[in-house]
Amino acid sequence: MDPLISHCLRCGTCCRKGGPALHLADLPILQNGWLRPEQLITIRKGELAYSPKTGRAEPLKRELVKTANRSGEWACVFYDELRKECSIYQHRPLECRLLQCWAPEELMAVSGRDTLTRGDILGPDHPLLESMTQHERDCPCERLLELVASLQTGQPLPMAAAEHLAESIKKDLAFRSLAVQRFNLSLAMELFLFGRPFLKILAGHGLLVRENGHGLHLQWQD
Repeated sequence: MDPLISHCLRCGTCCRKGGPALHLADLPILQNGWLRPEQLITIRKGELAYSPKTGRAEPLKRELVKTANRSGEWACVFYDELRKECSIYQHRPLECRLLQCWAPEELMAVSGRDTLTRGDILGPDHPLLESMTQHERDCPCERLLELVASLQTGQPLPMAAAEHLAESIKKDLAFRSLAVQRFNLSLAMELFLFGRPFLKILAGHGLLVRENGHGLHLQWQD
């Protein structure tokens, strides 16, 4: 950052890098309807996420809920490109209120602390909470990614690992399909409740998933 800058230039750079993670302090924004679950996305425990403290991608020790990105882009869904402004500026999340790119200390101080979970947002009596909890139990992301991390990139996948990954992908997709039909979920609500599908997560780790006459085939991307 230019050391001469000491105020926001409204360049949009921060907003184009993705939405903020939500914290307990953001619950009133959700409770008052300024943010809705279908405008959020869940990054599950074990997934890689950029750590501002270390400057690299690291497996999450706890799930994060963030504002979603605009379709096909990194930019936060609330960033208005034409106006160069946030469409919910008066009710923006904590991280956005603290963000000063020329002085990041306040933001760094809250990074990873007191973050919201899906359960916090849904509340204990929400009718979709049971389905979300069951998916987390039946399709755990952390163990899947621990297996991927143990494999040697570029080398043929051991048969046992390939079979386990393929079965996990199918189980995840089947669970989602049933939940979407049962509760008439939009894609946005599915991504909030269950996070990204396993096949998308694995692609981010370099594993390409193809379907052939014998089932799912996984291989490292070139």
